[in-house]
Amino acid sequence: ATSMNGLVSKDCGGGCDADGEWWVYMGHMGGDGEVNLYVIKDGQLGVLANQIVNDDQWHFVAATRDGTTGVQKISIDGQIAVTVTNGPTGQLIDPSPLLFGYTYIGDIYYYTGDLDDIAIWNEVLTAAEITALYNLGSGLDISSNFGDYTSSGNLVGYWNFNEGSETTVTDFSGNGNH
Repeated sequence: ATSMNGLVSKDCGGGCDADGEWWVYMGHMGGDGEVNLYVIKDGQLGVLANQIVNDDQWHFVAATRDGTTGVQKISIDGQIAVTVTNGPTGQLIDPSPLLFGYTYIGDIYYYTGDLDDIAIWNEVLTAAEITALYNLGSGLDISSNFGDYTSSGNLVGYWNFNEGSETTVTDFSGNGNH
């Protein structure tokens, strides 16, 4: 049976499917271990990357959504794995909490594994920027531009999971999203 494992989401909880909610998770729409991006905006649309990432190895996963064009992409280990060109457009506005390691869509779906270095920008990163971040490896410092990465000024939140308490992680973007 395919199970769902929430990685990061913006979710009201309880399966309300409100406009502006989104999830990055594994399983459910595809097979176990395949990464998905699901956005609710004037209807629903999901993106599935057919590359397995639950193989006991670290993977770099980037999900992007262009609110102007509707293009959604999932990149795995610095390479674009899937592109959907007919995703929902418009700004995603949802007051729900940001969730790490689980999603709450009617039931709670926990991720069983390790998460590290989660970041959110208010612009779509280019393929070159995603590759630069992947090539940087562990110990990311995305608060400053380097090489092909030029989006530090558009960083909304960055959580490296090296500090904080059991239920709170520190946002190193400078925007105070703890």
